[in-house]
Amino acid sequence: MKDLLRWRMADARAELDAGQVSHHDHVGVGELAATILGYARDKKCDLIVMGTRGHGTFGEVLLGSVASRVLHEASIPVLLVK
Repeated sequence: MKDLLRWRMADARAELDAGQVSHHDHVGVGELAATILGYARDKKCDLIVMGTRGHGTFGEVLLGSVASRVLHEASIPVLLVK
């Protein structure tokens, strides 16, 4: 499963490499929000960046349950990208 996910991320990695953007990818398995929060804690991250599936203006954004949980439970800043 992890190999399939890494293969699916190949295009994003290629774009980041082409733009000379420093990055690191990781494939975690488990309940999504807990896995994201645990990884950020273990790696001592300064910021969590994640996408939302919201629509409309920022004030009207409806967060998915994973983004909402990460936003509320993280002890570091969370940047949500629409």
